[in-house]
Parts: sequence; structure tokens; C-alpha cells
Amino acid sequence: MVLPVERPRVNESSVNVSLDDNVLTIRSRAAVNRSEGFELVHSEWQPIDFERAFTISNDVDCNGIGAAVRNGVLTLRLPKAEEARLSKIRIKTE
Repeated sequence: MVLPVERPRVNESSVNVSLDDNVLTIRSRAAVNRSEGFELVHSEWQPIDFERAFTISNDVDCNGIGAAVRNGVLTLRLPKAEEARLSKIRIKTE
């Protein structure tokens, strides 16, 4: 399963992803980029703290969870646990 989280101006140093007792928590704070010699007059959005928590089922391989940030989108990859994967049962003829 892939979980995309849009967070403008977020990078790998301003986001924290943790897993504790099957609860996956995402926390971030968007950085305000100010160019030297310029003053911010208007912004389309205000940088705010962000926190979201999800309960992860036992069907997820917690050791295989991965996260990446690109262009303001945090992408979490939640692979299925081996036990939860569907396996085909072979049918024999007798």
C-alpha cells in the first residue's frame, strides 16, 4: 500500500515518521524560506504544525515500511506482511 501525504515546503529534515505499538505517526513543520534582502508581504498558506496518526494492522510488514519526500509530497510505502499475502492453493486431481 502507498500512502501519499501532501505537505508544501516539507523536506526530509522537517518531517518525522514514527511507529509505536502499531500506530504510525507523521509530524511535520513547514519551513518558511525567506530570501535575503526581501520581506514576505503575502503568502498563500501559513506554515502550521501537522500531525496525523494511523493504526496499522498486523497485515503490514512494520520492518519494511519506507518513506520518501519529493516535491512536497511524503510517500509512505507499507508492504504487506508475508503471512498476509494471498497465496494460491494448488488443486490436485485424484
